[in-house]
Amino acid sequence: MGLLLTTKDEVAKVYLGDLTDSNKETFRIGRIHFHLSWGFVGFCSYIRNAEEYTKVQWIVFMSGGPLVTLVFFVMLILFLFSGHEYGLLKSIALWLAIYNFFQFFWTIIPMKYPTWLGAYAGMPSDGYQLLDELKSK
Repeated sequence: MGLLLTTKDEVAKVYLGDLTDSNKETFRIGRIHFHLSWGFVGFCSYIRNAEEYTKVQWIVFMSGGPLVTLVFFVMLILFLFSGHEYGLLKSIALWLAIYNFFQFFWTIIPMKYPTWLGAYAGMPSDGYQLLDELKSK
């Protein structure tokens, strides 16, 4: 999923799927324009005006993705240990928990993604961007 953040007077564009011109606008709500298509990758793109956000606001924004993944993982673990028997639902929850566990660490580790990751190749992880922001003045 992609989100282009703009200034307060501009249009915000939300992308699910490709972040290209081939992903046409599906609908809009006010100044928010949604471009929705099938996609196997997701990321948030933004245009940052450094003066528009404080350092704390930017850190909260950048940590949002990994934190939501971590919260989802914890909720799934709590469900798995709830003591109820749900059969197939518990199996699905287990695989989702495993996926979210690895997804959290994959995004929080400061790195630039390797070329074999296709659409993510060369992009910085959330952890990389957080560390970069923490090191800046």
